[in-house]
Amino acid sequence: MSNLGQYQWITTVAKKVGGPIALLGLTAVGGWVVGRGGEAGGKGVANAVRRFKEKNSSQSSTIYEVTAEADCGGGLTLRVGNQFKVLKRIDDVVQIEVLDDENNPYFASAELLMKVSDFRD
Repeated sequence: MSNLGQYQWITTVAKKVGGPIALLGLTAVGGWVVGRGGEAGGKGVANAVRRFKEKNSSQSSTIYEVTAEADCGGGLTLRVGNQFKVLKRIDDVVQIEVLDDENNPYFASAELLMKVSDFRD
């Protein structure tokens, strides 16, 4: 196979930009620009992910303790002494993380949580 077509193309491009040194310089600068653009884009994505995680992390670091046993539905039974953190709340639905439980997160009624723990609105 011949690479004559590629050789002709590269020599034509080199002549148009002022010679092989100029072509080499343009290639290096172009690579640098593309690399810096990729770096800036990567940093932008990393910052967006960090902000998303911060926004969706625990709503409060307060730990609440269960004072009465309750069946919250969805496979969650709170027992006296259990502790939980509130992750998110939308109206009466509260997303909680029960400490020392591998099946987190759970959803429970805010009204029920107020009855069976020291959680307050």
